[in-house]
Amino acid sequence: MSEAAPVVPLASLAEPFMADPTSDEAWLANRRVATALDDLRTAQEAEQRVRQQFEGLRHDGLYNELRAAILNTAGLERTLAEQRAAADEAKHKYPDPPQSYVRRTGEREAELVLRGNLRMGAETRPMLCYRLLDTLFRLDQQCCGLEHLTLRINSNGGLLIEGLNLIDGLLSLPVRITTIVEGTASSAAALVALIGSPIKIRAGARIMLHSCRVRCPDAMTQAELADTYSVTRSNNARVRDILKAGTRLTDEQIEEVMIRDVSFTAEEAIAAGLAHEIIEPGIDAAA
Repeated sequence: MSEAAPVVPLASLAEPFMADPTSDEAWLANRRVATALDDLRTAQEAEQRVRQQFEGLRHDGLYNELRAAILNTAGLERTLAEQRAAADEAKHKYPDPPQSYVRRTGEREAELVLRGNLRMGAETRPMLCYRLLDTLFRLDQQCCGLEHLTLRINSNGGLLIEGLNLIDGLLSLPVRITTIVEGTASSAAALVALIGSPIKIRAGARIMLHSCRVRCPDAMTQAELADTYSVTRSNNARVRDILKAGTRLTDEQIEEVMIRDVSFTAEEAIAAGLAHEIIEPGIDAAA
């Protein structure tokens, strides 16, 4: 803490003025005295205002109102905490319907709806692709063999490993798959869409492709960077193979996808072999 400036008595400031009122030193001393008196008066006025405000709070009841408001705020915080706890309990008892799900639509038909992001599950939940595939395999057994699967997609993608696992699982089923893009099929979700035959896309929907992306932690060793680079190259090679096998994209177009995000309208998707049919507005998107 800095030391307070020493207090200079006004009499010592006025000594040159008292000795010779006509000297330059006397004029400067006079200005110092006047400035000191102004500062003192300002401080006294400020102190008086503070005292008046404090007394006003006490006499007008504002002090008690302020204290009650503080206590009320604490009560509101407790109430909000209780409401959050109740909401968490209700969410646990009545979870929101999943964005992605599988349902039976006919005797030997099913529908897989893929919405939201492809992501890993929490510690107590399996990965999304495994949950969807598990439900689909159970339906396949119940129906004594599914014959047709409608794959509806409106997803921005997510983890590539989720998309690749879902692709491998769906291709292991001896069923005919029809893909319907109903908004966007981006990133890993676009690769999943390509397994359908035919692939239908709504007139206003889009398909977006890009290469594998890696999110690195704050710090990595040289060995970890090398491993990450190797895995990324392997994943991008898989993306290239899928695009070459399932589209009419040229090698130059595929390399462009490896460099940047490339978005396709419905018409552009038809031209590139990413889709086979456009669903016009007002038309039922049923397969």
